[in-house]
Amino acid sequence: MAPREPKTSSKQPSKPEKSVEKSSEKDVAAATSASTRSPSGETWSAARVVDPRTPPAALVSFFNGEAQCIAASVFENERPLRGIAGWLDWRFQGALSEGLRKGILTGKAGECGYVPVTRAGKLYHIVLAGGGRLSAAEKDTGKRTELPAATWESLKKNLASLKLGKVAISREDLGGVSEADVEKKLKGVTVWIAP
Repeated sequence: MAPREPKTSSKQPSKPEKSVEKSSEKDVAAATSASTRSPSGETWSAARVVDPRTPPAALVSFFNGEAQCIAASVFENERPLRGIAGWLDWRFQGALSEGLRKGILTGKAGECGYVPVTRAGKLYHIVLAGGGRLSAAEKDTGKRTELPAATWESLKKNLASLKLGKVAISREDLGGVSEADVEKKLKGVTVWIAP
């Protein structure tokens, strides 16, 4: 018996159609104002979704070695972590979340903690500053509130005691404070300030 030859079809595989659509400003506005539901049923607005391919400038400076330390805000009622702390937690495979679960830091106003993380033989210096509680509107939009005065004092004291050269700060992560305000509140600490 002769071996069978595979059946062939005279039809050529179809190529996917190319379609190029240009988004209008109206389409973009509709997409950014849309909301989704998490598996738990919580409504998330599109404003809370961050493009993971574009890290904030403060993180880039930290991981490129331009800054020896990074400061990030954490809030009592914000889990999972968001902002700079969320990026750091992702990068360090949940190390910050684990510390929060253990109660090392809660995010209360005035609270500040130094978190040294070692990865691949390199020590990363992270300072987390407690921002208190976010309002429902702040949680929904993902915008940060300015840190309380007690937290700024604690942050300044902790950063000064570490004596680490430049500290990366994201103004947006700390409530959108101005560059002048950051310099005033952290007087005596060398900071690398990102928008």
